Amino acid sequence: RMNYNRCMKKLFLLLLLSLGFIGSAVADTYSTFKDNLINKTSRNSFEGKLNSSGKDVPVVTTFFIDKEGKIVASYIFYQDSYSYIGMLYDCRVLTTQLLNCVWKDEWGDGELKVTFSKDFDSFNGFWNDSRDSSTNYIWNGKRF
Repeated sequence: RMNYNRCMKKLFLLLLLSLGFIGSAVADTYSTFKDNLINKTSRNSFEGKLNSSGKDVPVVTTFFIDKEGKIVASYIFYQDSYSYIGMLYDCRVLTTQLLNCVWKDEWGDGELKVTFSKDFDSFNGFWNDSRDSSTNYIWNGKRF
């Protein structure tokens, strides 16, 4: 018969080991995502469309790794003969193909959620405005 303290020690050890595996799996997913998105190619820019003011307008989204090793991006979109520049930051890898970021430009900020193709040559996603997160607008891109 096992005593209580010995049983608790084994349960605690099992918990620590399982947390280590979970942390390792998350780190592996992030590392794989970074490799597929940025490290395997020198072409990190995606040409596509985003919906702005009710119109689908051209956008170029360029992903890169910042000095802290995090995935970030810059983007430029064109509307009514003007260009607007913004940033994507606080990007979180949710699955092996799903990325969630915060966008910010002169119009405001909000959330962007994109799903990449298996070969990471394109993505389809949706953005929303922090002032109205219930409405989603398209944002997509294809590597060029």
